[in-house]
Amino acid sequence: MPTRHLSSPARLRLLLTASMSALLAACGGGGGDGTEETGNTPDQQAQAAGTPVNWSDPKTWGGTVPPNGASVVIPAGKTVVLDTATAKLADLRIDGVLTFAEKDVSITSGAITVSGTMQAGTAAAPFTHRATITLTGAPGGTDGVSRGLRVTGGKLLLYAVSPQPAWTKLNQHAEIGAKQFQLKQNVDWKSGDQIIVAPTDHYGLASTEAFTLASAASGATVKTTAGLVKSRWGKLQYPTSKGMSLTPEANYTPPATPAPTSLDERAAVGNLTRRIVIQGADDDAWKNQGYGAHVMVMSLKSQVQIDGVEFHRVGQAGQLGRYPMHWHTLSYDLGTGAELGDVTGHYIRNSAIWDSANRCVVIHATNGVSVQNNICYDIKGHAFFLEDAVERRNIFDGNLALKMRAPTSKNLLKIHEGPEVFQAGPSGFWMTNPDNQVTNNLAGDAQGNGIWLSFPMHPLGLSRSVKLWPRYTPLGVIENNTVHSARGPGMLLEWVPVDDNVAHPETTLGSLASQRYVPMKKGKPCLDGGGNPYDVCPDDELRLTIKRTTSFKNRDGAYRNRVTKPDYLEWTVADNVGLAFAGAAQEGTIQRGLIVGTSLNHSDGKYPSGAALPAGVATYHSTVAIKNNHFIDIPFVDGKTSGAFSAEDYYIAAVERGKARNGGNRLTNASPGYRNLQPGLTQNHLPSENWALSGAIWDTEGQWGQKNWYTVPDTPFLTIGANCVDAKPAGRNGKSCEGEYFGIESIQTDFDSSRYEFAAAINASRQDSNGNEIASWRIENGYTRYVNADVAKKYACDTRVTPPPGNFCSWQLGHMRHFAARPSGRYVLSFPGWPSAKWLAFNISNASGAEDKFMMAVKFDGRLTAAAYFVAGSQWDRETGSFDPNYLKRTNVRPLAPAANLAAVQASSGDKFWQDKANNLVWFKYQGGLPFPGLDGLPKNSDEDLYRMYSAVVYPKDTCTGAGSLSACLARIKALNLP
Repeated sequence: MPTRHLSSPARLRLLLTASMSALLAACGGGGGDGTEETGNTPDQQAQAAGTPVNWSDPKTWGGTVPPNGASVVIPAGKTVVLDTATAKLADLRIDGVLTFAEKDVSITSGAITVSGTMQAGTAAAPFTHRATITLTGAPGGTDGVSRGLRVTGGKLLLYAVSPQPAWTKLNQHAEIGAKQFQLKQNVDWKSGDQIIVAPTDHYGLASTEAFTLASAASGATVKTTAGLVKSRWGKLQYPTSKGMSLTPEANYTPPATPAPTSLDERAAVGNLTRRIVIQGADDDAWKNQGYGAHVMVMSLKSQVQIDGVEFHRVGQAGQLGRYPMHWHTLSYDLGTGAELGDVTGHYIRNSAIWDSANRCVVIHATNGVSVQNNICYDIKGHAFFLEDAVERRNIFDGNLALKMRAPTSKNLLKIHEGPEVFQAGPSGFWMTNPDNQVTNNLAGDAQGNGIWLSFPMHPLGLSRSVKLWPRYTPLGVIENNTVHSARGPGMLLEWVPVDDNVAHPETTLGSLASQRYVPMKKGKPCLDGGGNPYDVCPDDELRLTIKRTTSFKNRDGAYRNRVTKPDYLEWTVADNVGLAFAGAAQEGTIQRGLIVGTSLNHSDGKYPSGAALPAGVATYHSTVAIKNNHFIDIPFVDGKTSGAFSAEDYYIAAVERGKARNGGNRLTNASPGYRNLQPGLTQNHLPSENWALSGAIWDTEGQWGQKNWYTVPDTPFLTIGANCVDAKPAGRNGKSCEGEYFGIESIQTDFDSSRYEFAAAINASRQDSNGNEIASWRIENGYTRYVNADVAKKYACDTRVTPPPGNFCSWQLGHMRHFAARPSGRYVLSFPGWPSAKWLAFNISNASGAEDKFMMAVKFDGRLTAAAYFVAGSQWDRETGSFDPNYLKRTNVRPLAPAANLAAVQASSGDKFWQDKANNLVWFKYQGGLPFPGLDGLPKNSDEDLYRMYSAVVYPKDTCTGAGSLSACLARIKALNLP
């Protein structure tokens, strides 16, 4: 039978009679002298029947109120009313019921275990006095008992009157030294309350500040005992026809509706004080080790409702599972992976968790928790945290997360909570499963990201046996969130955790991998014949929506992503370092947004020194449509990514036509953008900067020049023979040229056979009709990787030096090499430093019409007899004709017949080639007009529709015909042993 134990042997001897009485009372009997009784006294009858009895009444305990050092058990069937301050207990176990009297009370205990009920107030009548629960257990042990409040199948029901609202925003600016703040709404905050004020500048230039209220609030005004260290922005801004303003413009209408019509960068202000407090002891263990209190819910039979509670000095640094508020593995059988069910009615609301040594609110393998209107402040690690990527149907609504910082290296639990990994670090929200609701939250002042959406392929840690695919799970609701003042991106949807392949991955730091999020209808991937998942499953792919995000003053942009089919609707972004939107989205949209480079909340003194200037959108080869957005105050900067539309990531295609997907965008005090140049066209071409950007970009909105002309670098290779004018701004941003450009791309040879990693140097020589060179387009060997780790460490991918032989630097896009050609131009493609090709293929884009034509030669080994063909719309199997004669009989294939000389090729209709064996050249005249497979079914403005890709293949006929596969063809070429 459970008993109350005293920690001191002397006290145990002195109070032996009282201890025996407590033992007997717990069994339904007992007397003050320790002799066995029948339990017929009124007090014993009341306790046996569960009639509430007071903690302060010695009769409750058989004659002695539990003293310091006691181990106390409230047995099942017994209800105790806490009506006093307890002694400093060793521990407290509640198998029955402990309720709080409506008066100032407190519990001090090494630990508390609840298998019965612990309750203060009710949902209808919340607690109005002060209740403090202080957990004091010493460090040591691994069972989580010490300094823990553990709910092991019982009920933890804490309801208190809380300050209203829990958090709000400024409504006027607050200058340095300010002790009075004007808020956007009336508050009922009290004298002595602790409040926090978020920064409104970039991370590192200002941080969250904490204050004590000097007096009760007067309406929407609060006064503090100390003044601000850094100023705060406190007013709404409005887009107008002339730019941003503090006054709305009466007739302003966005390009399309619904759309944002204001920018809110006002500082959040939160109240941390609550009437019920759960805290750790303020002792050496806390000060020196970060050993704080923690609450742990441990059974699906439990019921936890927390409303209006303050958690302070909480979390245990470097300890797994010891978090301030923690639902632990309630919804799954971790052995079998079977789902046990959602928690019903569990929530934490209107509460404040601050000064945490280890995260804030953690939901671990538990589904259905409601986390609403809470504050997390001064947190080590991520604040709101989903642990194993199996957590689903949880609600995070209206929460405030401020000042997330990295743990020390010895206390780091996961690599993504540290500051050293690219775009990683402690974030306001770490979400590992898409099937949750994240709405109306604000996350600021994070050493990592505001909101990090990180959906791995498989469940993690203890939940690795659960049969879920987070990467393919449909997205829940993500709307109306604000992210600001982060060291990384404001919101990030990329970089997923990968558990180490060990017996207990939950105990390792793990690693991160770049992975695209691909939501599917059934929440799982399509599988190939070997049972392996693959992304391309068109019938099952889903679109996703992230709506009404506000993202400002972040040091790595408003948003970074790697995802399929996203729709970003009605976003408001401003004052971010570098590009607002960037990443690798596919088939996405950015619609009806307000995108501001520098708002009125800007000054040079409040911008990070040396940081990239604000810019608009980079959309990964225009795979994201940009529609009906208002761009404001994003000026052009010479030689820098700037303006509304970046061209820095247009490296996939030689001719970029994806801007056909854009439309309805409005630019106010904003440039369409700097026309980024590939390194070879700049004055500072560094040794390892060897890649190409698109030579020509189709300007469908007429942002740089005439509508539907092409913006190109000002180089003769692209402008000779074209009708061109200066692109905007004149003389500083290349040319805008009339007419079409054709792309030559996805090159592949026998000596560099991967079209995806082709890194051999190329040189395209543009010639006049007499064969004289008039311009060239050259890209040196690609640096795709460092082979040796020591070399990588020594050179650190320094672009100013060439690494030692055999070592290459993956600094950027070393495998992107292509060029743009003009109609009726004449070109020779060679590979400097490499032998003449013995097999060669490449794609030709935007040249499918019969009127599309140009002359071209490719460097090809004259010791071999060449054959050649063109194929329309079959870029993925273009090589097949090299070894399969039946392929050449298809209607979309044009085999080229040998000609006697170059003149015969020039006079042909694109069906002949001439092999100049003396000069190791194969000449052909390209001409479109082949039947294009599936032309009628091509979705408008899809890649297939915009680029109408052809391929050209030149191969050694006698060597490769009948080889059976391209690899066999290349093997035969290699077997020739031609030097």
